[in-house]
Amino acid sequence: MVQPIDGTPGMQAGIKADDIIIAIDDKPTAGLSLDDIQKKLRGPEGSAVKLTLSRPGETCCRTVR
Repeated sequence: MVQPIDGTPGMQAGIKADDIIIAIDDKPTAGLSLDDIQKKLRGPEGSAVKLTLSRPGETCCRTVR
């Protein structure tokens, strides 16, 4: 993640600059193209996506709606 955009679901969920998305809905992102990752992040309005993030010194989960 370069920088979440103000007012977006990612920003509201607490995603920070330099977070690395290592899983989407508990499925690893390793080996996926950027296009595949973007498709998995987008869903119907109001749907939720669980992200597992790597940050310096920790791994955390965030749910983005």
